[in-house]
Amino acid sequence: MKTDKNRKFIIISLFVLILVGVTLLGVRFAPALANEFYPDHYYLVRTNEPHLINDKATETAKQSSAENELEDQESVANTSTPDAATLLQNMVQDFENNIFSQPGWLHYVYYQESEVSNGVALPQNYFVDGWYLINEAGIVTQDVVSYYDDAGNLNQRGIFKDNTFINLSTKEEMETEGPYKLKLDLGVTKYMLEMQTEGSILTHEVSTLDEKPVIKFSVIGNYDKPTIFGNSSQPVESVRMTILFDQATEAISDMEYVYILIDGTEELFYKVQPSTLAWGDLPQEFVRLLEGGK
Repeated sequence: MKTDKNRKFIIISLFVLILVGVTLLGVRFAPALANEFYPDHYYLVRTNEPHLINDKATETAKQSSAENELEDQESVANTSTPDAATLLQNMVQDFENNIFSQPGWLHYVYYQESEVSNGVALPQNYFVDGWYLINEAGIVTQDVVSYYDDAGNLNQRGIFKDNTFINLSTKEEMETEGPYKLKLDLGVTKYMLEMQTEGSILTHEVSTLDEKPVIKFSVIGNYDKPTIFGNSSQPVESVRMTILFDQATEAISDMEYVYILIDGTEELFYKVQPSTLAWGDLPQEFVRLLEGGK
């Protein structure tokens, strides 16, 4: 039903925090589990069921009256097209295939910052330092993930072994059906493409970041009326998700989710910047953690 589709979109927008908290091996468990359950976050939306506008349909209607003019044809070239979506999917897939080309311990570190409350037992800005044991099928069979504040203080630490996520700080545990797939894009691509499928416009361009050329994908979802999320300072008019790839290495360099407020200002929901992605030997202190079990 149409109402269910609208609710799905609200879940997508509000669930990004869970992607960052859970999909990024958040407060308690690990990234791969985020796609397995969708908690009820309807209480975060204080207006009545806002709908995302089908911007593609609007753009198509505008272009139809001038489809034979070269200028108009060129202006559509960078809007949401199957090619843009396919290029994004292929770049993420190629990146992950290249990384998961061998078994061993993968060290993945990123920094997450935000301008709004994350609603979880972590600082607003923090580092995630994860070690993941990848098998020959590219699946994680064990991990050790630590969370540090800006001063380098350990906030939480968790492990995955014997198909169980264990938060060593809170002693919480969650059993799974088996090993999981580590998503180096943190699940962002999936939600960008879902927004694009529902009518939001996905764009891609070559831009610069810190004077380096990057390939930028961005999608904006415009609501049909102002929407108040539980952690936004003002009603939200639209949301923007962005993922950047280093043009030279084609590695993911930046992921971002932004609230665009009714007064035209922006609030950063989250920004993730990977800093380390390399194979190595698991530090002995973490070996002992895994051997020590629960």
